[in-house]
Amino acid sequence: MNGLGAWDPGYFVSSLGVGIVSGLVPFVNIEVYIVGMATLTQAPPLAIILSTTLGQMIAKAILYQVGRGALDLPWLLRAKEKVHKASESLHRHEKGADAVVLLSAITGVPPFYGVSIAAGMLEMSFFSFMAIGTFGRLLRFAAVFYLPRYLAG
Repeated sequence: MNGLGAWDPGYFVSSLGVGIVSGLVPFVNIEVYIVGMATLTQAPPLAIILSTTLGQMIAKAILYQVGRGALDLPWLLRAKEKVHKASESLHRHEKGADAVVLLSAITGVPPFYGVSIAAGMLEMSFFSFMAIGTFGRLLRFAAVFYLPRYLAG
């Protein structure tokens, strides 16, 4: 299959929706969804990888804005102190925050959910956050999609 497959907008819409929900609700696992789509359907890889990435990054943009103070959440005030302590070490390294966002987007360590909020709290450039996060998520989701197909044969 060339990656385009039989284009069905349902693949795009459902993957976008699952991407958004999983990006906002930590216990909804996008990787399980992607593996299922890769192994149980003839879903076109590009539709799944791109739309889940787009959905995740829409959710992470919302979390970034929460970190910037878009919502007044009591637990954020407590978390802000911890984030600012951790940020001192990041500021000692020119690309420290970028590296953490990329590592988190690719591996999930530290959790990308928290990193998204912290990036907003630390006033990281929104463009940088979105570009680096999108690149990392694309790599992660492509690996998650293709690994089961590669192992199967």
